[in-house]
Amino acid sequence: MITVGGFFVGWLGRNDDQAFKVGKNFYLWGMAAAALFGFIYLVTLGDYLVPFMRTPGIWALTVGIVLSVGSLHFFFKKKFLPASTMLIVSLVTMVMSRHYVRLLRLGDHFEPMSLRVEPQWSVLVIFLACFVIAIGLVWCMLRLFFAPGGRQD
Repeated sequence: MITVGGFFVGWLGRNDDQAFKVGKNFYLWGMAAAALFGFIYLVTLGDYLVPFMRTPGIWALTVGIVLSVGSLHFFFKKKFLPASTMLIVSLVTMVMSRHYVRLLRLGDHFEPMSLRVEPQWSVLVIFLACFVIAIGLVWCMLRLFFAPGGRQD
């Protein structure tokens, strides 16, 4: 979350050197901390490390690491579209590798496909209604903010 927050601070403050520097620092050090803790977690897998190396999860992890480093490169050059694309895809690959670790660790004790899923349509309808209302409110606020005389600096 710190890394993604740093990305957005840098992106929104791309024209302000101080804001971009703050975002860049949070992006860099957040990613470094995530990499450190991820490596520590990988090492602590113990007996599950070798089986993990035989799954597609290791390839997802490798692609995620490469894309994360590439995202840093493009972010520092203020090329936000490739940086954000690489960041999103790296997050997806990390989730995929975590899924393979979960399947290995749970092994014979739990099979996700054995769960019975019952959709809760009422909760979904409430969420969608609130989401549409929130989008409408944001639209109104943006219209007021960008209207002539609406911005008071």
